Amino acid sequence: MLTRRTLVLALLTTVLAGVACSGEGPPLPAVKPPSEPSPVVERLRIGYIPIADCAQVYAADSLGVFRENHLQVELVPLTGGAGVLQALAAGTVDVAFSNLASAVFYEENAEKLSVLAGGTKMDASHSEAGTVVLDDSPVKAFVDLKGRTIAVNALNNIVDLAILRAARRASLAPTDIHRIELPFKDMEIALRGKKVDAVTLPEPFLRSALNGGGVRSIGDHFAAGFGDVYSTAYFTTLAARVAKPSAYSAFDKAIAAVTPTVNTFTPEVAAAVATATKVKVEDATAAGRPLYVDRIPDSAMPQMRAWMVEEGMLVSK
Repeated sequence: MLTRRTLVLALLTTVLAGVACSGEGPPLPAVKPPSEPSPVVERLRIGYIPIADCAQVYAADSLGVFRENHLQVELVPLTGGAGVLQALAAGTVDVAFSNLASAVFYEENAEKLSVLAGGTKMDASHSEAGTVVLDDSPVKAFVDLKGRTIAVNALNNIVDLAILRAARRASLAPTDIHRIELPFKDMEIALRGKKVDAVTLPEPFLRSALNGGGVRSIGDHFAAGFGDVYSTAYFTTLAARVAKPSAYSAFDKAIAAVTPTVNTFTPEVAAAVATATKVKVEDATAAGRPLYVDRIPDSAMPQMRAWMVEEGMLVSK
């Protein structure tokens, strides 16, 4: 005989079974898919010179392109390509911006470098430097530099090489001109103070000096010395690239992505260049610019070495 308690339990079991079969009742908690691991953010210290040639890294940093490629960068300002490469050798930077002549000289005396993305090319349509003298100077052309003192930012670099080649094309010997080292930022003051006879200014320092009046350019030493030239690039050591391949791959991708924008020279790029070089935005905008390239060709470094041998900077192998 069924008791009342037994009947209630049986009825309750039947009702619950019906609910379960009908699909009604409280919803089950949603099962969350496994979350994707966060991308690893890698860090790179980039040694650079505060000139317009480095616009690719200024723009990639300020526009967030490095961040989009999971890179945290520190921009480290230095005075010349040789100094940046010394910092690379010392391990205080991971990426070195340098002119190709300094890079060739480094490889001759230290170790082989790995070429990264980015760099510049100068030609007749992309002039961004000038040899500047005072308005009342008797120097009218490169041939008039005989016996004069010319400031370059570093000896045995691409600016020094360009001046030597421009002088030689003007039938002057290397001993006919006296070259001294001065940081680009100090050149205009030295010229106006008559400490030197001529200075070799890149943009945007060239535009700023010309806008200040009392000085003039006798011509682009790169155009006079080389014609067309791949002038700068970014480098690291072979060991560093092996140790952090994903970081350098991300750097290459970021530079390649930002290069078209830099060549367009949008207001955002101009502002980034002005900030990094400490000049007015209007000067950065009006200044001449190189052609920014994704990567220099394999022939660029051997060509630079050949020119250096011609000018006695290196011994032929």
